[in-house]
Amino acid sequence: MTAPDNLLRKQISFGVAGIIFGFLLGFVVSHEMQGGRAARAGAAPPQAQAGPGMGGGARGGDAAPNAGQGQMPPGGAGMEQVTQELNALRTLLKDDPKNVQALLRLGSLYMDAAMYDKALEQLRLAVSAAPDDVHVRTEMATALLMTGETDAALTELEACLRTDPGHSKTWYSLGFAYVQKGEYDKGEKAFGKALELTPGAFDMEALRAEIQRLKSQREGRGAGAPS
Repeated sequence: MTAPDNLLRKQISFGVAGIIFGFLLGFVVSHEMQGGRAARAGAAPPQAQAGPGMGGGARGGDAAPNAGQGQMPPGGAGMEQVTQELNALRTLLKDDPKNVQALLRLGSLYMDAAMYDKALEQLRLAVSAAPDDVHVRTEMATALLMTGETDAALTELEACLRTDPGHSKTWYSLGFAYVQKGEYDKGEKAFGKALELTPGAFDMEALRAEIQRLKSQREGRGAGAPS
C-alpha cells in the first residue's frame, strides 16, 4: 500500500492543514476504514474489474481480503499494471460512460497519483451517474478537499450526512474539512463520530495531538502578527 504521506502530500495547497491530511487520511481511507464501509447496507457493489485503492474499491464495498491491491508501487511491474488498468478502464468507459464503479476507480488512480483535478473530473461524472449515492458523493467531496474547494466539500459532506448520518467516511472527511477551515473542535468531534462508527479504524489520540499542534501553530502565528 502506498504510504499515507506519499498518497496525499503532493500538490496540497491547504496551508498548515495539509500536514494533517498527510498524517492519516491516506492510511484510513485506503485501508483501515473499508471494513466498516463494506458492512454497511447500500454500499456500492464490489468492482468487477478494478481492485480497491484510494477511490472506488476502498470505499465502495469491496471485501476486506482485497485490501491494498489497488495501489501499486511507482515503478517496474507495478507501474505496468497501473497502466494496463488505466487502459482497461478507459476502454470500459468508452463503451459505458456512466459505469459508476469504473469512474470511481479511475478517480482513485488519479488521487493516488496526486492528480486531484483529474480525479475530481471523474468523480463529478460518477455523481452525475449516481446522484443519490452517498458513497459516490463523499468521494467527490474528498476530491474537492484535495483541490482546495473546502467550502464546496463541506456543503456536500453535510448534505451527505443529512441523507445518511451513519456514513463513517463522510464523518471522517468532514473532520478534515473542519480542520482545514480552522474549526478544530468541530473537526475533532467529526473524527470521533467516524471512530464511533468504525471502532479501531485509526489512532484518535495521535490525530487529536496533531489537531492540537496545528491549532497551537495557527494561534502562534496569530499572536505574532502585527496589529
